[in-house]
Amino acid sequence: MSIIPLHYTNRYTRIETPQDDRALGDILVRSFHQLSDYWPAYRDRVGRHNFRLIKQNDTVLGGCAVYNMGQWFGGRRLPLRGVAAVGVAPEYRGRGVALQLLHHVVRECAADGVPLSALYPAVPQLYQKVGYERAGLHCRWQLPLKAIAPGSRSLPVYRVDRDRSEPFETVYRQFARDRNGYLDRPAALWQNILGAEDDPVVADCIGDRDDPQGYIIYTVDRRDGQTLLDVRDWAATTPEAVRRLWTFAADHRAQIGAMSWWGTGVEPWLSLVDDRSATIATQKIWDLRIVNAATALSDRPYPPVTTELHFHIRDDLLAANNGKIILVVTNGTGETISGGRGELQLNIRGLASLYTGLISARSLQHIGFLKGSDRAIATADLLFCGPVPGMPDFF
Repeated sequence: MSIIPLHYTNRYTRIETPQDDRALGDILVRSFHQLSDYWPAYRDRVGRHNFRLIKQNDTVLGGCAVYNMGQWFGGRRLPLRGVAAVGVAPEYRGRGVALQLLHHVVRECAADGVPLSALYPAVPQLYQKVGYERAGLHCRWQLPLKAIAPGSRSLPVYRVDRDRSEPFETVYRQFARDRNGYLDRPAALWQNILGAEDDPVVADCIGDRDDPQGYIIYTVDRRDGQTLLDVRDWAATTPEAVRRLWTFAADHRAQIGAMSWWGTGVEPWLSLVDDRSATIATQKIWDLRIVNAATALSDRPYPPVTTELHFHIRDDLLAANNGKIILVVTNGTGETISGGRGELQLNIRGLASLYTGLISARSLQHIGFLKGSDRAIATADLLFCGPVPGMPDFF
């Protein structure tokens, strides 16, 4: 077939016609080696209006999905746009289509006033060109059930219908808000967890029926030659509920050898069990893009201190982020002002790793991502310290 050259007539758009729908579905099925029935289910779960395309005339060259959601830092929710399923038709790869698509996605975020964007990079170098950088961990933990000593069973456990996410959302929100990087999930991610009607997923809540203190959503799977309690999601808002969840898991040990769950690189709950038996079976890195530096810096909570940090930021894509900006923190509340001395110099990628707390300012200096005075670096490490950033969701 003839190759259509790429030029500035390429359009960034949404799904406009049934032909667009079929073309994007075919691209994503081929890109991710899925069965043909993958596309209708995925499209309907994410929402047709949440897909973006690059077209040349009537030809769909590639596309992606976007999720409108939030992300928790220091107990506060910041608007976040997730990017997923970035795919380009094989005959148009290697020509900058994906890069053009991502440029438009980031600029759309900026135009819509969304300060943050996140994704899981299949090709990190591509996303780095658009300003994304590693920002947190997504880890699948595994633990033998024999490592859990059963404790109190005073809190009741009861089965919950999976036809709606409301019984879990309040508990999850209380749980997630204190964990940097966790998502304020949209409906599509809750559907991923709860599964389709015929999926063998069990959902149990813990505590009072009108005010649960925790929940666990899981399946029982055969994996790697053993039976596994595979936790899709769990959360607890009290120490008693955490202990009850561990006891609930341990009570499956007669027939099940181990359990797994998704979390971050440091799991505080493991302090209540034989944590030396726990292993990270899978680890992925998620990336963050600071879309609006002034808003992201002013809206993120900080430790209860009063200080200033003078940034000089470089962003090759979004001109509004370029230049000097002062972060003024008053008893933990941030405000940004244009100008200043520019004592902490970094590009937008380095700012992403610093912002979440994944990499300290001092470490960023060591790898050449940041320059600054000792005082500015120490101030940055004070302001951006916190729990190891994590994300149990994959999108």
